Amino acid sequence: MKINVRNFVDSKAPNIPDLLIDMALAVIDTSVFEKTGINLSEIKPECFLDGVDIPTMLMSGEKDELVKPEEIRKIFQSFKTKIKRLRFLPGGHADDRSTNLLK
Repeated sequence: MKINVRNFVDSKAPNIPDLLIDMALAVIDTSVFEKTGINLSEIKPECFLDGVDIPTMLMSGEKDELVKPEEIRKIFQSFKTKIKRLRFLPGGHADDRSTNLLK
């Protein structure tokens, strides 16, 4: 997770020091752990998807800076449901894609 966040921040605001990013992530990790008992750095979404048996559609940006297309493909393959679809839309992680959703 840290690498993804650091890469994302670097792509949007390259002047933010790594130390500041690490400090922010540490605060977030601690807060989430205290409230849920979950360590964010240990979460692997693909480990939770083998029990999904409902129709599923994943959409992601072709140039997503936070969750790379190859990571989305790995997550998509982890779904065991027979009815699933993966769709890549133009843009990055937080870009507006509303005009592309219905195409």
